[in-house]
Amino acid sequence: MFRRFRLTLAASMAAAALFIPVAIGHAAAVSPKPLHVVNLHAARARALTTVPKHVPRAGIVPTRGTNPARLARPAKSPAPASCTEPNCNLIYNGGRVQHSPHVYLLFWGPEWSSSDPVLLHLVSFYQGLGTAGDNWSKVTSQYGDGTGHFTGATYGGAFRDTSPPPDPVDPVDLSAEADALVQQFGLSAGAGNQVVVISQSGTCFDDGFGGNCGTPQTEGYCAWHSYDGVVSYTNLPYQLDAGIGCGENFINSGSPGMLDGFSIVGGHEYAESITDPTAGGGWWDFSDPFGGEIGDKCVWGGIPFGTPDPDGNVHLSTGSFAMQSLWSNAAHKCVMTSDKLTLTHPPNMTTIKGRVVNYRMHAVSSTGSKMTWAITGQPTGLHITSGGLITGRPTRVAVFHVKVTVHDAAGSSAVARWVWTIKR
Repeated sequence: MFRRFRLTLAASMAAAALFIPVAIGHAAAVSPKPLHVVNLHAARARALTTVPKHVPRAGIVPTRGTNPARLARPAKSPAPASCTEPNCNLIYNGGRVQHSPHVYLLFWGPEWSSSDPVLLHLVSFYQGLGTAGDNWSKVTSQYGDGTGHFTGATYGGAFRDTSPPPDPVDPVDLSAEADALVQQFGLSAGAGNQVVVISQSGTCFDDGFGGNCGTPQTEGYCAWHSYDGVVSYTNLPYQLDAGIGCGENFINSGSPGMLDGFSIVGGHEYAESITDPTAGGGWWDFSDPFGGEIGDKCVWGGIPFGTPDPDGNVHLSTGSFAMQSLWSNAAHKCVMTSDKLTLTHPPNMTTIKGRVVNYRMHAVSSTGSKMTWAITGQPTGLHITSGGLITGRPTRVAVFHVKVTVHDAAGSSAVARWVWTIKR
């Protein structure tokens, strides 16, 4: 089913210009960059002799049917009494974070082509991440390492390795594949940059991908990231092989949502590679049994934890992409953006019973997101409109303690409280 979708979709886009990324249903065309075609078989064989035989897997995205605690590394200590996991803050573990990473995409396998819709979608997505208009990535900038913090990312280019992946692929193979790319092309190495290894459809993994060998599984993972001493890298299998288990149509319905999982899961690992590039030395909550990194705490909109977290489409310079939220220590919750919502606090006020009231609340969202309003404790006879206008006629003489809450579509909120006295 998934292979058939892939071929049909590719045929429908045959008229697209070569190397021009066009994400399905949502993206705008961006400046073309060459797709480097190479065979890394020999380079990977050399790298296999030097990579660690055991690599850490962090930020493991579970399939939607899998309990995150089954895949995560064990928690090292109980959660603080002041919070309940996974809704506890990230902790700095003394290592580095990525300040301005170069991000390289490596499409692994002979089935990839320069006109493949998934390839085009992912190139558009990663070209838009970390750029000036990306307020989603800026959530990571609050997590520094003593020498700096995330300031933006550079898309380093896309590479297509025509050599077939082993059957099955294990974590050491993935490490060697990422290292082979870095070494063969002389790319920027180290924990400060990222290689995203995207395997072709039908690839088998010996550590339990949720779409193993092209067949959706009831349990498993969708992706993870690691560091092997050469480069920080992500294992991003072919998400459509897992169907809805790895995010197909999670945000958007119909054909525009078929590729939702690639941006949701890819974004999850991208943010975690920024904040914890060495898979344990950066920012993560070692008391969290569900993984504890910036994306783990908000995975699949909080559904696995029964605590709804925001998700939706994020607008980048290259188009609109389905995304999950990220944990913010500053907000103490999962947020979709570094957006700040400012609400003007009203003074205490006095109004005459029966006299018409029209009092406008004022709030500003730094990203211009749509706002919704709620009011409690208001004088009897008053209500608040969708535009933040408190209106009506007070019907009862009393002292009221009013609370107004405003939320924006980016996940931010603000509260104002004041005393409102109604006199005869």
